[in-house]
Amino acid sequence: MPINAQKSCLVTAFLIRNSPCAVTHYLNLHCLERGTSFASPWLNGINLSRSCCQHHYIPELINYVDFDKSPYYADKGDFTTAGYVSFITKNTLDRNFVKAEGGRFGTVRTVGGINLLSGKTNAYVAGEYFHSDGFFESLQHFNRLNLTGRINTRLGDHDLLTGSLSLFNSSWDASGQIPERAVLDGTITRYGSIDDSEGGNSARTNAFLKYGHTFANGGFFEHQAYIVDYDFDLFSNFTFYLRDPVSGDEIEQQESRTVYGYKTSYIQAASLRSKELRTHLGAGLRYDDVNDITLSHVEARKFLGYRGAIWMR
Repeated sequence: MPINAQKSCLVTAFLIRNSPCAVTHYLNLHCLERGTSFASPWLNGINLSRSCCQHHYIPELINYVDFDKSPYYADKGDFTTAGYVSFITKNTLDRNFVKAEGGRFGTVRTVGGINLLSGKTNAYVAGEYFHSDGFFESLQHFNRLNLTGRINTRLGDHDLLTGSLSLFNSSWDASGQIPERAVLDGTITRYGSIDDSEGGNSARTNAFLKYGHTFANGGFFEHQAYIVDYDFDLFSNFTFYLRDPVSGDEIEQQESRTVYGYKTSYIQAASLRSKELRTHLGAGLRYDDVNDITLSHVEARKFLGYRGAIWMR
């Protein structure tokens, strides 16, 4: 997998923890908080801005990884203080493949991909399924499904048209955070729970169409239009029985949104006195159609009432 070699010296470790909702990044061996100190990953020019959808890619399909440090990049936004990472998937598979993996705690992963077309037009489809029960006393029941398809066709010697559709769905149960004192006094073990009804499910669909043209002077002009449909349902309990000693403080967060976007860019490389120059111009538009945002009080995932005035439809 190619990595931007000019920037690799800046990053000594980039890890993604295989958990259902939380994704942990490490930059120069420092743990980063997603979306604040570290920008959410980009996949084929689309920002995976929702935390539970950062598993929305199949590692075997990644062709290129770009990353860098700094609080701001014009094409990546300013919602970061440490850096960003961007993944680009392959235009065509090196070969058809099927793979099955297994491990402890009921962990199973199957993945496969097949080329449908090759030549002037390339196309492939791929899929991945992952399941794990985790190592906690309350089983995690984590299930993840990824499906993706991509097609590229050359319209001439200097023009490339690319389209892609990808689907992601995951569901999980979680033991949640636990108080240290409960472990020390023997109420629960280190792998036990106070409220094991946490968890949720997340689903996302990405589609994009991209057109690129290379000019005779080496300049490259690109247009990309995309649409993202996203649904999220998360159950959490951060304070146990602090506010409600009878039913507990579990909450449910729900969100449904559709994102429409377009961006264009022009890249020109040149040299001045043996120094390499690179000009990158671009613009973009994004519209988020957000619906059904709720914050509810629940008990064992059963609705009890809305929390305060935080309710919008």
